[in-house]
Amino acid sequence: APFLPGSPAPFPLIGRTAELTTLLQTYTQVAPDGYFIGLEGEAGIGKTRLVEEFLAQVQRHGAISVVARCYRGEEQLAYAPFLEGLRNVLGRPDAASRLTHVPAHALAEVGRLFPDLGTYVPPLTAPGGAVTSTQLRLFESLRQILLELVTPRTSSQPGILFLDDLQWADSASVELLSYLVRRLTDFPLLIIVAWRKEGDTQRLDTLLSESQRAGLGTKMTLGRLTPEEVAELATGVLASEHLPTLYQETEGLPFFIIEYLTATRQNRDWLSSVQNLERARLSGLNDTARQVLTTAAVIGRSFDFPTLRETSGRSEDETITGLEALLARGLLVEHAPTNHPRPAGPALTLYPSYDFTHEKIRTVVYEDTSLARRRLLHRRVAEVLINETHPHEANAARIAYHYQHAGHDAEAARWYFRAGDYARKLYANAEGISHYQTALALGFPEPCALHEALGDLLTLQGDYRAAVTSYETAAALAPPSALPPLEHKLANLHHRRGDYDLATSFFQSALETAPPEALLYAHILADWSRTCAQQGDFLRARQLAEQALSRSSAFAGTSEEVENIRVQAQAHNVLGMIARQTEDLPHASHHLEQALNLAEKTHHLPAQVAARNNLALVYADQEDYPHALAMAQIALDLCIRLGDRHLEAALRNRLADLAHASHQPDEAVAHLKKAVEIFAEIGGHPGEYKPEIWKLTEW
Repeated sequence: APFLPGSPAPFPLIGRTAELTTLLQTYTQVAPDGYFIGLEGEAGIGKTRLVEEFLAQVQRHGAISVVARCYRGEEQLAYAPFLEGLRNVLGRPDAASRLTHVPAHALAEVGRLFPDLGTYVPPLTAPGGAVTSTQLRLFESLRQILLELVTPRTSSQPGILFLDDLQWADSASVELLSYLVRRLTDFPLLIIVAWRKEGDTQRLDTLLSESQRAGLGTKMTLGRLTPEEVAELATGVLASEHLPTLYQETEGLPFFIIEYLTATRQNRDWLSSVQNLERARLSGLNDTARQVLTTAAVIGRSFDFPTLRETSGRSEDETITGLEALLARGLLVEHAPTNHPRPAGPALTLYPSYDFTHEKIRTVVYEDTSLARRRLLHRRVAEVLINETHPHEANAARIAYHYQHAGHDAEAARWYFRAGDYARKLYANAEGISHYQTALALGFPEPCALHEALGDLLTLQGDYRAAVTSYETAAALAPPSALPPLEHKLANLHHRRGDYDLATSFFQSALETAPPEALLYAHILADWSRTCAQQGDFLRARQLAEQALSRSSAFAGTSEEVENIRVQAQAHNVLGMIARQTEDLPHASHHLEQALNLAEKTHHLPAQVAARNNLALVYADQEDYPHALAMAQIALDLCIRLGDRHLEAALRNRLADLAHASHQPDEAVAHLKKAVEIFAEIGGHPGEYKPEIWKLTEW
């Protein structure tokens, strides 16, 4: 953390020479391929300090870095650290010119996640008009923008991405990080992530292991300082007779050592308790500074001056005075201004951002604040976020969080529902489920829509028992006109579970209540035809598919054209399945290629996955294993981005069979192990044997 002019010099980096050397040497070897470094250690061990020293050295030679932190309590904010990092690097004066090299479709895609991007580039419209997003397209677009912003075309210096406190990252950010790490070949970026062994870090450990096997990753674990290193750090500050006590009190943890030495420099008394030491740093603050600090603790993450001022209720001069006192104490740190669009005043205004120098300080301040004041400030934060943010969706989860902690459950529920919708658009399914469930617990006034949305995401996650419960609850609450779509979804869900008789019952019920002139009617016919094909009733399946094609033709050129094309894609997909089952491979290829073309035309991921999976089966029947493998691999990549766990397991099973037939035993075993792991988790209760689910091969 930087120190103010006139304040004592920061303490030197002690006991980390080997680790710093490793970082510097690794950086010189980045390019053309990137590299991934996982930095692990307990809280206060000095992970951030080490990386800051590394960044300071390489930035003197022109390196550009994207730096962001994850925050406790924000584990459900989709892509939060990447948004923070992107916002910071866009504050560079040359950012707008760099973005001119990024394809328009990539800018438009990322603009959905980060609306402020439109401030730096022309209107964000993809070529050919609106395009349905996919997580794969979003990830690749972010990858292109990241590379362009941090790796100058006129420089040989690779870029750097540093994500701190990743143990608090949302699952969508971990998915994006995984995408980047798995594509480091010909991607000159050094990725450094720091985390504590706190909570569930299994996915991070797995990702690190994968990169190590590929020769593009390493792990560094920081330990506590030795007595000799503590003595070296305390040189000139503490008398030698106090060194054993210093080591005993701190047990070699750098954060606590620095706290004690800082107290000594400031002529403050030593304290026996580390927690009391933190509180001692707060003593002597005037009322203005303490109110500003309390407001910052409630905001809970990095913040700019206007947000802090508006939330605290203090005047501009008072807020500045309070900030200066907190910066002088080393409680907060100030970061360089970045371009931050706000609705009032000039289109672009430069604001510095602020953060606590350590999470422990924020925790002590927050815990020492009365519940009544916390609630007041949480409400103010929510109101400030609503007033300053456009569109609101990107900040919906933060607004909901603050309303919830303000005790305003009704408002919180409404914003959690919007946060769930936003996460769903970004394929952040786990975050979406969490937001919807919180909205439900807080009494969202439209539970029918909420249960239906939960059912959709739980289906993708493979939690079929919970999905059935959600859909059935929605049906119990829904008016009669809303029942056909819900029964249609229940039918498709039971089809996934392999209960074709029950699926048929729901399809019939949906048809009985759906308006015959509606496109939904044709959609039900197309999906039911698939169930009949799975039951071996090919005549009935063909009749239903052809009826679906006939009925959907009436919607060509209407406002429902996109959904109409998707119905046609499903009908051709089923006709292809029937042709393959009856060993008519030429007609199977014809229908499945039509299905794929239609699915790609509307950018509909589920239909693309289905058509590609079934085409892979046709290629395998023809013993054309290279094409079968390629088709199935693309289907798997799309399926992972969609977040459909069941279909991912089925496709991995398929790839295992194809790899075995292609004499690739290692690939076969790897896919089979992953398939077994996922199959064991989906369906309801983990570990329960569900043979119908395992038997899924074509859909």
